[in-house]
Amino acid sequence: WNDTIFKLTVIYAVSDTSNVYAAFSQGCRSGGFSIRGILAEFLPYDPENVDSWEVGSKNEFLDGRMRLNLAAFVNILQNAQFSSVLTDQQTPGSPGTNTLVNNAKGDIEIRGLEAELTAVLSDGLSLIVTAGYQDDKSDRFQISSRRVIFNQV
Repeated sequence: WNDTIFKLTVIYAVSDTSNVYAAFSQGCRSGGFSIRGILAEFLPYDPENVDSWEVGSKNEFLDGRMRLNLAAFVNILQNAQFSSVLTDQQTPGSPGTNTLVNNAKGDIEIRGLEAELTAVLSDGLSLIVTAGYQDDKSDRFQISSRRVIFNQV
C-alpha cells in the first residue's frame, strides 16, 4: 500500500499576542498482515484513512504571564482497523491466541473541544488548567467476522 498525506494550516495574527488558525490534514495507517495469526484465515487488512479538521486560537495576556489556547476538531476515519484476539487451544504449536485485524465498513466521526490555560502566578508558582470534550459517532459501522469457532465440551 502507498498513500500521500499532507497537512495545510492557515494562521491569521489578530495582534502581536493572539492568532487564529484553521488546519486540514489527511493521515493513513498502512494495511498489512497479522503477524500474530498462524492460520490461513488471517487475511490481509486494508489501510485506515483519516481526514482531520481543526480551528482554534492561541492567545497571550498580561505581558505573557497568561496563555489561553482553544481548539475544536473533527476527525473522520474510513476503514478503521480493529483487532480481535481469538483463543486457540486446538492447533498444535499454537501460541494460545491469534489476533485478527478487521476493517470497519462505514465512517467513524470524532468531534471535540480543547482548552488550555497557563498562568504565572508568581516567580515560583504557575497554574495550568486543561479541559477537553470528545464525542464519537461510531454507531453506524460494521466489523465483518471472517472466522467464528464454537467449541462444545
